Amino acid sequence: MINDRDQKSLAEKQRLQAEEDMFHSVRLDRERCIGCTNCIKTCPTQAIRVRNGKAVIISERCIDCGECIRTCTHNAKKAVTDSLDQIHDYMYTVALPAPALYSQYRTARTRNQILTALKKIGFDDVFEVAEGAEAVSNATRQYLKENHNIDGPVISTACPAIVKLVQVKFPSLIDNLLPLQAPVEVAAGMAREKAVKETGLDPDKIGVFFISPCAAKMHTKYAPLRGKKSDIDAIISVQDAYMPLRSVIKEMKPEEEEDIATASVFGVRWPNPGGESLALGTKKFVSVDGVQDVAEILETVETNEDSKFRGLEFIECLACKGGCLGGPLTVKNVYIAQVIMKDMRSEQNNRYKVAELPEKDIDYHDVLWDRKPVHIPVDKLDPDMTKAFRMISDMEEITGSLPGIDCLEPLAEALDLQVLELLRGRRLPPEAPAGEPAEVREVLAYSRREVRRRTSTQRRRYLAALLALLLAAGLGLWRSGLLSLRDRCPSPAGDAVIRIYDGTPGSLSADKALSLQLWEKGDWSPSVLVSYPDGEYQGLWWAPDGEKYLLAFRQGGEPRLDLYLREQSVCRDLTACLAGFPAEGTE
Repeated sequence: MINDRDQKSLAEKQRLQAEEDMFHSVRLDRERCIGCTNCIKTCPTQAIRVRNGKAVIISERCIDCGECIRTCTHNAKKAVTDSLDQIHDYMYTVALPAPALYSQYRTARTRNQILTALKKIGFDDVFEVAEGAEAVSNATRQYLKENHNIDGPVISTACPAIVKLVQVKFPSLIDNLLPLQAPVEVAAGMAREKAVKETGLDPDKIGVFFISPCAAKMHTKYAPLRGKKSDIDAIISVQDAYMPLRSVIKEMKPEEEEDIATASVFGVRWPNPGGESLALGTKKFVSVDGVQDVAEILETVETNEDSKFRGLEFIECLACKGGCLGGPLTVKNVYIAQVIMKDMRSEQNNRYKVAELPEKDIDYHDVLWDRKPVHIPVDKLDPDMTKAFRMISDMEEITGSLPGIDCLEPLAEALDLQVLELLRGRRLPPEAPAGEPAEVREVLAYSRREVRRRTSTQRRRYLAALLALLLAAGLGLWRSGLLSLRDRCPSPAGDAVIRIYDGTPGSLSADKALSLQLWEKGDWSPSVLVSYPDGEYQGLWWAPDGEKYLLAFRQGGEPRLDLYLREQSVCRDLTACLAGFPAEGTE
């Protein structure tokens, strides 16, 4: 039986572990931030607020997925990584290229060209993370076989952002997380062991550098779930390594390539959605990429809403759209990267002809986590239930006083969270006093201003679109001549029509004129187009056979009569025939 003292000790241990898990690579550059709120809309855990015109990242909510890095158009969000210059701090260095690195170079002939380039920019050796991926695939097969009675599907943990997402939003699924080290950690251990054997150097004098496509991988170094110091000494972004490698790859000759690549296609395709699952030898899996979609699937699994998920053995979750190929620290567009990766896998298949996952001398017990992730409570109001219920009542009262914002759902959720933080006595920035009535008024005032700003912006957009539509419609009517149409005279047989216009259709000229257009049935343009300057329309008559028509009008104040022969499109002036008629007869 656990006594109160043991419970408090366990709670304190979990709190300290949760704090250790709160290391973050994603940081804010306050000088660049303008408080535009774009990052708030895309954050999957509502970890960002705007205070005093600047974004603030709430540590316990952030999962380092990098969505805000992609969204911020002002480059105010950045990932903290290590420098390539750190290779000079070690006697012997090993590069660990993520498989996603291969998708960044369209001009590279083979993987060996990229791996050789890593040695040319300063590394002593190269060890593929894809090798670690194959080892983890073997270990996962063993784990699934021995733990087939797990309640619900096993959730992949190669992506640290997914592990943090479960800790923050889906604590009931922590037991479903695959408790194995990430491929990069396994590869780092294998690389260090290999380097020690080959060089005889002390392990501390060997530097292992991971070339990473994403910010979340920094957790592997600073907060490893293996429970002890990581074998990774530094993490360099693909962006930082891209240009040094690109210049070397461009100049490298085929004979300079070293035969370094050892991983099979099963390890190389891991960064693609489905790459991890396809190596497990089971068809009972689903692969999800994109943190918003992952959250939706995990919510379905947690609530057990869809019976289709009950028979699954494995769920592969990737925070980035397109998998690691779409990581926030990559250079190439994710779709271009997928094409390059496809060609790279084809080259791999043609060269090595590997049909099955290569077996590795590994026992899954050797790569198990040494500690289990714990729930990071972000919505807990107060340990005292009475106080918690009182806070809920206060929160409903405060949010009820806000204007209706159903059309702004992301903002509504953010406002609810702000009120919740106020009730918990939390304020950002932390140096400000907590719990004062003025604080509540400040947030409510800001919320109302934000709602007015957004609704006003939306209203202006709708008004601008409406004005543009009316302008386009008016322009279309003006160019068609419908606004200046004077008369419309169909032929006796109905196979043609004559249109009479005041002015010239589609012309900007304000001069007085009379225009005649003959439209044959089925034509897209008039067969006869005549304009009379200073003309004033009097009438038009078709001959019974429909082959001739007579136009009467005034020009310069004088009466005029024109006979048109439809077949030849010829006009004859009959004005002289009017000479013998009295003036009133010419009307």
